[in-house]
Amino acid sequence: MDIRDIIYIHSICHEGSFKRASKLLGISQATLASRVELLEVRLGVTLFNRQRGRSKPTSVAQFISEQSKELHDNAFSLLQETRQVAEGVRGHLRIGFGPASTHLLLRRIITRLRENNSKVTLQCKIGSPSSLVNQVSSGEIDVVLGPYDPNLSDDRVTARRLWNDEIVIVMRPEHPLAAKPPRHPEILFRHPIALTRIEPRYQVLLRERYGQNAETWSRRVNCSSFPKLIQLIIKDGFISAGPRSVFQSEVDAGRLVCYSVPDAPVPHNEYLISNNYSYPVPALAEFVDAAQAEARVVAESVEKNLSWSQAAS
Repeated sequence: MDIRDIIYIHSICHEGSFKRASKLLGISQATLASRVELLEVRLGVTLFNRQRGRSKPTSVAQFISEQSKELHDNAFSLLQETRQVAEGVRGHLRIGFGPASTHLLLRRIITRLRENNSKVTLQCKIGSPSSLVNQVSSGEIDVVLGPYDPNLSDDRVTARRLWNDEIVIVMRPEHPLAAKPPRHPEILFRHPIALTRIEPRYQVLLRERYGQNAETWSRRVNCSSFPKLIQLIIKDGFISAGPRSVFQSEVDAGRLVCYSVPDAPVPHNEYLISNNYSYPVPALAEFVDAAQAEARVVAESVEKNLSWSQAAS
């Protein structure tokens, strides 16, 4: 009896019939039945009693299935990991983008890969940072670009910092608070505020630092991306917040003004987060090189504007 026999028996026991087991295994029902019959001859016992389309395992088959569960699970896990590695070898990568990296890096990375005549294809997942980090830790996606708490203890991932930033308050120049930052942050909460659903950390900050529950505000709007958020600020006069780098081009164009959080600066850092146990494939290295190159451009701009802001204050 070899490992295929064990997997076949476990699958039939689990699925309850040869038909469903053969579909799961990706082989014909006739092939599966023939394999089991040969095994029954070699062992000298009956493994399954066929009754009206169902296959009831005998005590021997049940014993083999129970004893081989861990082996079967490991084999299935190996199959999944092998498929993921094969996708990477073919150039197909699963990449997670946090809100700021989606806005600042996604198009730039794709453009750079095209300019390099890269054969890499990306399956992009855009979502909240905490969810994406969990997925790269479990191996569901290959790399995440987004914020990361370096105090987290997870030996499955490595986080490489791409740039340092800060959270800023942002509004259009015509807003009554645009001329001078208020001394007391509470004044901000008297005005209509827009927030992003995919960046829940801001709501945590409001609750922990200022005792504000954004869910109870009557003049609050939620949106799903930074481009939509910027439009709400410019066209409808909302106040908002986010990484300085996200709003800097609009600030440079004179369409927005921003300033640091009044009572104490709030740092924001972007990272490239990868799984330590991922199989190294050329496509992944190519993507990382492109991401880091584009991140350096953003980092230089952020550093220049942070230095200017600190000098002005």
